[in-house]
Amino acid sequence: MRISVIFDNLGPYHIARLAALAVLCDLTAIEIRGRSLDYAWDPAATTIFRRHTLAEPTPTALCQALDQAKPEVVFIPGWSSPAALAALGWCRRTGIPAIIMSASQRIDLPISKSNALRMSTHPPGHVVMAAWRQSRRKQGGFME
Repeated sequence: MRISVIFDNLGPYHIARLAALAVLCDLTAIEIRGRSLDYAWDPAATTIFRRHTLAEPTPTALCQALDQAKPEVVFIPGWSSPAALAALGWCRRTGIPAIIMSASQRIDLPISKSNALRMSTHPPGHVVMAAWRQSRRKQGGFME
């Protein structure tokens, strides 16, 4: 199965987990940025999976990277960032299933009506929400 996973930037723990996944599938990791805006980690020189770093962090560049990867499913980080919305829109247009990874939980603020509407207009059975509890919440910015 061809899988694309999107992250703002791949840190050491992303790379370790994606390497384990890559032995089970044909994996392409798409990075929005080559350097983290939040963490001082060094970019990994090599990985056992395909890694595509966007030249510019734009919705158009992300959609072009997804076109090139030709995934059968896309893992999307969150539901409200420009990258997440662009990836979800690409999945909706192409009919590719999306798995939305989120650290949200029931006690968090509710999803806005506009984002809920964007998610609800995706074809039935094509969006899966994957959430996990996070003990320390990042304030603002892109959630990974």
